[in-house]
Amino acid sequence: MRSPIWLLTFVFTVLFISQANAQVMIEQGKVVIRANPGETIVNTLPIHNTSEQSPITLRVYWEDFMYIEPFNGDKEFMPAGTSDRSASRWVNFSPQEFTLDPKGSKLISYSIQVPQDAKGGYYGVLFLEEGGGDAQGSVGVSIVTRIGALFFIETTNSSRTCKIENLAFSDQEFKGDFMNTGDAVLIPDSTYYIIDKDGLVAERGEIAKFYLAPEKTTAVKFSAGDKLAVGSYTVVLTFDFGGGESYTYEFDYTKATDGSVKVTKIAA
Repeated sequence: MRSPIWLLTFVFTVLFISQANAQVMIEQGKVVIRANPGETIVNTLPIHNTSEQSPITLRVYWEDFMYIEPFNGDKEFMPAGTSDRSASRWVNFSPQEFTLDPKGSKLISYSIQVPQDAKGGYYGVLFLEEGGGDAQGSVGVSIVTRIGALFFIETTNSSRTCKIENLAFSDQEFKGDFMNTGDAVLIPDSTYYIIDKDGLVAERGEIAKFYLAPEKTTAVKFSAGDKLAVGSYTVVLTFDFGGGESYTYEFDYTKATDGSVKVTKIAA
């Protein structure tokens, strides 16, 4: 079944402007779009001023972004058009400047024209910026505050592929290098199961969240079950990318009487 053309994940994001006691809220802090190459997407982004007292003037502009090391969610923001995965040339939006009255709302209209030859994931952020005013007690210091909606634009023919290499055991943990070999950002929900020789789950857990750009590598680690009895075990790692896509990695290991662990087999 084909994924929907667009999917909006509602994340309420709030901008606090201390000088005016105003708050600007973007209803969609993360916009996820799944589109065919050559398709045009048209939609709106609702903006609200939740203050009952002060109007606020906002400037709207686009920048590129990409996740950076240690891939825990940290981002690098760049001028539009500078990232290898920039969507800036595809995107049009209006208005580019406006004033929100107290308790007022505004729709920012945007269109995205995905090129026919596009493949993979392309990323950017639509920023709203308010500037001016002096910092309290600091004459001549200007406060500039901005808030943004992240755009994840991925084509239906994108490749979400990966592999794990350099599996090793140390300090009661298994560790390996997770490599994004595809062309879209991977933000998987990652879990592991340790299964004993009788086929029963002896331990389970989650792997720390990571945000991995294409062609990048990050370390993944998880417990080796230090409280488990001596014996043979199978480990199953599952990385769920969403949309029915996932990656499974499986290996066997033995635990000796002295507590040492040895990997005996990695599934092809």
